[in-house]
Amino acid sequence: MKLPVLFSLVIGLVPMVASATIILETDISQPYEIVPIEVAMPDQVSFLGTLEDFPVMYEIRSDEPFTFTAQLSQPTNQEAQPFSMLLIRRNDRGGGVAEVTRQPFVAEQWSLVRNGLFGVSFRQSPVIEETVEPGTYRLEVSSPDNQGNYLFTVGSQPAEVGYFEQLGYVRQLQSYFGYGFFSMLRSSLVYYPLGILLLLGAIWQTWRWAHKRPMNA
Repeated sequence: MKLPVLFSLVIGLVPMVASATIILETDISQPYEIVPIEVAMPDQVSFLGTLEDFPVMYEIRSDEPFTFTAQLSQPTNQEAQPFSMLLIRRNDRGGGVAEVTRQPFVAEQWSLVRNGLFGVSFRQSPVIEETVEPGTYRLEVSSPDNQGNYLFTVGSQPAEVGYFEQLGYVRQLQSYFGYGFFSMLRSSLVYYPLGILLLLGAIWQTWRWAHKRPMNA
């Protein structure tokens, strides 16, 4: 059994489609620019973002009532930042906004979680979960000095994406937070198939050795 055949067997054992968070980078060209969230709740999407001296504001619009869910994460390989979130609703008439809820930073409420898919450990905020009426909503990510990298996730229903697309999201996230290429080995998308490959290789070598013994006796 050749190595390419073993690799093909491994890939065949790996689910080609699975639930995963779609990763986007927060793309802003000027301070206080609004970043649109172009999904319908409860579909989930995550934004890689950086505070650089000013808050970042995300906006989502819905013509139907929905449950707004959001959470912040920050990688443990970087200094912890006191991020907070503020959810507001744009008034339908007359302009202005109304506060829906806010989540100030409370260190004791953040939890330490290892994400096997991304191969990264995060500090995670509590989840904001608010049932809201149709309208336009904005969520602001900020901190006292507005510095630091974060992962902002909205929605509760991960998308169905292919295996290699998931790998791309893993590398994108790791690279954004300063992890080297070999950190990919920490992802379950990599070490599970690699472990299966090594196991199949060991079985193959054992089979070859067992079948060569009578011939050499």
